[in-house]
Order: sequence, then C-alpha cells, then structure tokens
Amino acid sequence: MKIFLFVPLLLTLVSSQVFAGGDCAAKASAFTNKISRGLELASLDTETIKRVNKLTSDCHFEYNVGMSTYQTNSCKEALDLLGIN
Repeated sequence: MKIFLFVPLLLTLVSSQVFAGGDCAAKASAFTNKISRGLELASLDTETIKRVNKLTSDCHFEYNVGMSTYQTNSCKEALDLLGIN
C-alpha cells in the first residue's frame, strides 16, 4: 500500500523539477552574462562596482527564493547602473 502512495508522489516531484529547470536556469545565466560583460566594458568607479556587486548578489538571493530574475528591483537596478536594457 505504501508503494502505491510513494510512486505517484515521486513522479510528481521528478516531473515538476524537470519542468522548472530549463527556462529558469537560462534566465539566470543570461543575467549573469549581461552583468559580467557590462562590468568588463564599462569604466566605473569603485563605489558603483561595489553597488552593482551588492545588487547582483541580492538578485541571485531573490532568484533562489523563487522570484523571477528580471522582475525584482535589485536586478533591474543592477542592469540600469550598467546601462543594459
């Protein structure tokens, strides 16, 4: 009887993980690449670089909590500081 309850639960967990993994990882990777390229190309003062790094770490934390990468204020502000659309 326990196996009849365990198998559907296991299938549900595995299928939800498969659907959640693809697009979210691509968005996070695209965000990280944009920030990295922006920091390489822009000539910014030390304070602005520290602020961008802080906003980027806040963005990654918010992303890991479950928020969309491009919908949080810290992500948008980090991109705006670097002049990235």
